[in-house]
Amino acid sequence: MCASSKVYVVYMGSKDGGADNRDEILRQNHQMLTAVHKGSVEQAKASHLYSYRHGFRGFAAKLTEDQASQMAGIWPESPSFSDAGMPPVPAGWKGKCQSGEAFNVTTCNRKVIGARYYLSGYEAEEDSVKTVSFRSPRDSSGHGSHTASIAAGRYVTNMNYKGLAAGGARGGAPMARIAVYKTCWDSGCYDVDLLAAFDDAIRDGVHVLSLSLGPDAPQGDYFSDAISVGSFHATSRGVVVVSSVGNAGTQGSATNLAPWMITVAAGSTDRDFTSDIILGNGANFTVVPSSS
Repeated sequence: MCASSKVYVVYMGSKDGGADNRDEILRQNHQMLTAVHKGSVEQAKASHLYSYRHGFRGFAAKLTEDQASQMAGIWPESPSFSDAGMPPVPAGWKGKCQSGEAFNVTTCNRKVIGARYYLSGYEAEEDSVKTVSFRSPRDSSGHGSHTASIAAGRYVTNMNYKGLAAGGARGGAPMARIAVYKTCWDSGCYDVDLLAAFDDAIRDGVHVLSLSLGPDAPQGDYFSDAISVGSFHATSRGVVVVSSVGNAGTQGSATNLAPWMITVAAGSTDRDFTSDIILGNGANFTVVPSSS
């Protein structure tokens, strides 16, 4: 471990009522740490200090600042998903919280009211599935938590990115509920899993479906594209479906173009993060880092 590492506590909320399986909890903690150690199990084990498993769930580990930032926001315990001050879950909600690795039923609250994961298609399509990043709704890469917090994250004070853009942050609808449907895994997303998620979301009673994923360009036939098919049936039952148009930004790269979906393209802001460089002779230069 490099000299800049410090000890951090990864707090994962209240423990469930199950047995205290020390070996299984330790394995899960090592798996989480492996993700921020670029797949090195040895470094993950070396960084681990304690597992907390009796009064609450979590662990202590020695991490760099960048590794610690990768761990934060990834978990439903993030303040972006706090249910403080929120009313009870609507009576018409039919969804559920599905238990799994490092994710308990008690992880859900009045903010995160549902969480499911879909693995059958992935396992059936892959010739050999050696490891899976959390057989549970828990987010292993941060992408799902990131997009969920943009849409409906609670207001969080004193936010910054390495000292830049300090201030408060919130999602577009901070009092909206969130239900998670995890369908993507290390090697991608499979149509059968996506359609199962659409099917459950319709039955659960969601009002808006947000998909931050899409097929490869060019857009395929709507009748053979799982997102187009699933969103059509969701829309026909009164569910608003919002999806991403893609990340490439080049001609012909747009996808998710079915007319019954609301497709959102990437945007930009007129904000510059400036820094001053003062030389030994007193000369001062203002630098604007490149966004690329």
